[in-house]
Amino acid sequence: KYANNKEKQQQELMKIYDKYEISPTGGCMPMILQLVILMGFIQIVYKPYTFIKQLPKTAIASAITELGEPLVEQAKEVGVNLSTLVNQQFEMSKLPLLMDKLNLEASSLNLDFFSIDLTQILKNNMNDWKCWILPVVALLLTLLSTFISQRNANKKQNENAKNDAQAQQAQAMTKSMYIMMPLMTAWITYTMPLGCALYWGISTLTQIIQQFLVDQFVVKKMKPIELKKKKKKTSEPKKEVDKEVIDVEENTED
Repeated sequence: KYANNKEKQQQELMKIYDKYEISPTGGCMPMILQLVILMGFIQIVYKPYTFIKQLPKTAIASAITELGEPLVEQAKEVGVNLSTLVNQQFEMSKLPLLMDKLNLEASSLNLDFFSIDLTQILKNNMNDWKCWILPVVALLLTLLSTFISQRNANKKQNENAKNDAQAQQAQAMTKSMYIMMPLMTAWITYTMPLGCALYWGISTLTQIIQQFLVDQFVVKKMKPIELKKKKKKTSEPKKEVDKEVIDVEENTED
């Protein structure tokens, strides 16, 4: 209808959002907030000695340079990449030479969660069944949260207009947002340390519990109030239409 008028398309789209009470950022804003917190959490997991032990990265870099060839040989034996060690400090515990140089003990920094090392990455440890636990749980919780949110959104939109083509288009756009969440969860938990999977799972579980409480104690109480408002909205336009019809009839009679 407005194929050649992008501005009119945006105006009509915003009218649809307003008519059916859909927020175009409703599904994205919580996700963006989560990602901001997640990025900070990733930094802590990747650089625990800098953020937890307050050890400057410059001290680690200078210690690597001073130790030289002996440290290089030890890193080859245990499979540690020295070029990334400053920014991926969770592997430092595998290098006794470097730990001694920095006066650190491997046991002084414990990042295990029920015997699961939160510094490990699933894509690098595919054969370790323990590394699968947190990513799978996080993904299942995300799918459950997505199902609940989509069901609630569909109920609300169906109540407004069941056979409206515009409402169906709005539902399709909302569904595309919900598809992104499980895909993003799978990517994050596969490519990043298990600590991120733990954070993602806990935050998703918190959202599910929060949504359940809202549905049980808030939505049910608000439904009667919303029904009264809808009745008023539907009755008021009819009166206005009737007045317009009467005016038109009077004008034609004159």
